[in-house]
Amino acid sequence: MTSFPFELMRTGSTNKIMLSKQVFSWSGDVGGLGTFEMKYPQEPTDVVQSRVVASAARNGTHIAAYSAAQHNGRPTLTDVEFTFAGDPAKLSRRSGGLTRKARTLHITVAGREYLYAQTGGKRKHTLTRDRASVQMTRSTWKNPRTIRGMANGTVDATDIGIALLLEGVYTRDLSWPGAFFFSIGRFMNEISS
Repeated sequence: MTSFPFELMRTGSTNKIMLSKQVFSWSGDVGGLGTFEMKYPQEPTDVVQSRVVASAARNGTHIAAYSAAQHNGRPTLTDVEFTFAGDPAKLSRRSGGLTRKARTLHITVAGREYLYAQTGGKRKHTLTRDRASVQMTRSTWKNPRTIRGMANGTVDATDIGIALLLEGVYTRDLSWPGAFFFSIGRFMNEISS
């Protein structure tokens, strides 16, 4: 069992076209596992585009993509297509859960079972699997300057890649207040339809 900290710094944000969203990226070396990068959206997108993609790379090689309905330019937990090293992932959660455990995101990918939860304020998340966990903390909630991580147990590059990729996803509805406001928004959308 090992434990090591790591940090990724925001390496860029671009706004090439007036009507495009910015592309944000973070990069850093992670405990001998290589250099990781996460960015969202994958490419500048038109503000009316309904889906966006977040991506993760290791040592310059694309390893994961997460495509979903967008909220303020970030992919959400709605209508998800998530692949890691070409393998599709299965995600499930109870969107209206009253407890943190009930709102936890369940992920099956690359033959592994993961749990992903908000673990203290909207800036902290933890990805766990058998004998391994990666705790992620953002310096600020929206587009942080740094994303710090703490790897515990038998963590490998797959765990880091997934945890980092999920930092590019709008996961506010994993918290009780976020789930409450998300439910109100969903209800209002149903009424207006």
